[in-house]
Amino acid sequence: LDDTDNNNDGGVYVPFGGNFTVYSKIKNSQGAGIPCLMSGRTDEWTRMAFAILENGLEHANENTKMWSDMLALIDMRHNSAYQIHDVVAEGQDVLKKHGWSSKDCEEVTSNKMAIHFSHEALRKGYIRPGETAEDRPYIIRRFLAKWHKACNEEVILPSSTST
Repeated sequence: LDDTDNNNDGGVYVPFGGNFTVYSKIKNSQGAGIPCLMSGRTDEWTRMAFAILENGLEHANENTKMWSDMLALIDMRHNSAYQIHDVVAEGQDVLKKHGWSSKDCEEVTSNKMAIHFSHEALRKGYIRPGETAEDRPYIIRRFLAKWHKACNEEVILPSSTST
């Protein structure tokens, strides 16, 4: 992110001039965002909250089991409701059976800000037999240890009372 885009929203740095930004894109989607990492000024969050609600109301009479923020972002991608910067790696791309190598660092996580360990990522990526989404914290910690060793990058983990 470019610090020259700095603005003041209550003393907090908000990138891209504070415009609502989604940082993860659905592959081959022509710009549909995944709401796993987003930013924006306070007024932009309010604008998007109402836009997502209105989008859901537009689809209320359809034969859809549910309408979500993700479906709304997909639907709203062509009306300039948000900007997208694809800097989040998909979890299935880092959950590799062979472990993690320096080549993976360059090919998968280089120039990425975060990793999205979604339910789909846990289903498509390699996890140990018997593990489920309930084990996500342990799966992530295990990956981060491998990533740190292979990529020689600092890993900041929240403290935990359990292992």
